[in-house]
Amino acid sequence: MNLISEYRPNSLEEVIGNNKAVTVIKKNLKSKTIPHTYMITGPTGSGKTTLARILANLLGAHENDIIEYQLRSIEETRDLREDLNSAPMYGKAKVYIIDELQHLTKDGQNDLLKPLEDTPKHVYFILCTTDPQKIIDTVKGRCIKIKTEPLCETDAYLLLSKLTQNEKQPLDNSIAKLIINKAEGLPRNIITAFASVRGIDNVEDVSKILESYDLNDSAELIDLARNIVYSTLNWIDISNKLKTLTIEPESIRIMLANYMKAGLLSNVPPKSTMFAKLLEYFINPFYAQQTAHASLTLACYKAFYTRVTNK
Repeated sequence: MNLISEYRPNSLEEVIGNNKAVTVIKKNLKSKTIPHTYMITGPTGSGKTTLARILANLLGAHENDIIEYQLRSIEETRDLREDLNSAPMYGKAKVYIIDELQHLTKDGQNDLLKPLEDTPKHVYFILCTTDPQKIIDTVKGRCIKIKTEPLCETDAYLLLSKLTQNEKQPLDNSIAKLIINKAEGLPRNIITAFASVRGIDNVEDVSKILESYDLNDSAELIDLARNIVYSTLNWIDISNKLKTLTIEPESIRIMLANYMKAGLLSNVPPKSTMFAKLLEYFINPFYAQQTAHASLTLACYKAFYTRVTNK
């Protein structure tokens, strides 16, 4: 399990910060008539989807009755509408979490109005977006508004402290400050930054690693790197994860090289000699764009095979 999944809150009591959002959720769940449509807004990595999943559970939905969508067109909206009347499989409710709603076309948003307004008793909608300005007013008007925000400095340090204690990886105060500043108060960024530099004692090395990539793009790349270095997944599973990445191959190579460098400098297992071997596969740039994807896949396979066989 990657750190982001491991430290994702499973209840409102576990949520750090976002007190206003938590209060809105609690207040509406205590209403005589519980609303069926919610909209969670906020920056990437601020906990929108996490709150949506917690809310879905509180609404009575079993894990198998929580359906996550990323709608893009009116055709996809109509497919969703056809599924509404089917009963929940396990729980008493069926919850549709629609992520990145701002990417749905205006026609698609208009087509969403009727199911938002005439939801079956067992159906709830939770719409998530980083850009509410792109959502038509008639959709926004049908939803309870919940807003997530970056953590204040105190809460950011609280989350980082939880990470360091649970992972038994104490941080120098200067390194902790670098992580907090880089993360800009976003919980996912704090976890990603910590995963990138855990075990490294040198402040200058940590600074260089954190400066080398955008944390907003790095969460799934950290996950890829950890799968190559640590996980028990087979190559087919890792290659499938690789196929889902939309970031250009050269950027992925740079991030993986930085991850291996971090491991080489750290005292976290595996031994530094193994990180040195893995780093070799990501040192050279992928110059030819037409073969970049193939070069990246081959480099990841070689690194994975080296780690598994310890050769």
